[in-house]
Amino acid sequence: VRGFENCSSLETAYIYGQRVDTRAFSWCSNLKTVVLSDSVTRISNSAFEYCRALETITIPAKVTDIGIYAFRECTGLKEIYFEGDAPELDSRAFNDVTATVYYPAGNETWTEKMFQDYEGTLTWVPYGTHQWSEGPCGQPRTCATCGEIVDDGHVYEGGICRFCGIKEVQKFQIATMRMQLK
Repeated sequence: VRGFENCSSLETAYIYGQRVDTRAFSWCSNLKTVVLSDSVTRISNSAFEYCRALETITIPAKVTDIGIYAFRECTGLKEIYFEGDAPELDSRAFNDVTATVYYPAGNETWTEKMFQDYEGTLTWVPYGTHQWSEGPCGQPRTCATCGEIVDDGHVYEGGICRFCGIKEVQKFQIATMRMQLK
């Protein structure tokens, strides 16, 4: 993919093919959503630099290389998700980015040497394995590793909690109310 550099009207990009070319989307000031297809293997130099509206990106499993300044000054970028093995990352790939980076827990290619800042401020968090302790029925369980609310603490069989009798339909109503309160 190439040719959208400095396109201020572009808000969403669905990218197919094997690579995102150099400066393909740089300076797209309103680019908020990028969906990379599973066929993408390379994110080239400066591919998304200065895309300050971009908030989250998922790096597909087949990506093996992310070039220099690929996400330079994507100051709105707050979450980065890697789906597969650790790619080769240029030491300046995330220049001036402050984000939480999620990588697959238990994947041996994600070693300590990968957990750098790449000239940004990155917080590295494994995903895929939650660790929590059992609590009282109905008490939301929070993962000790990532802080995510894992579930509502009920054990459903046939749509009814086997301990307190709450119906699963009520579970969704309670979850919706909790979300509305936030």
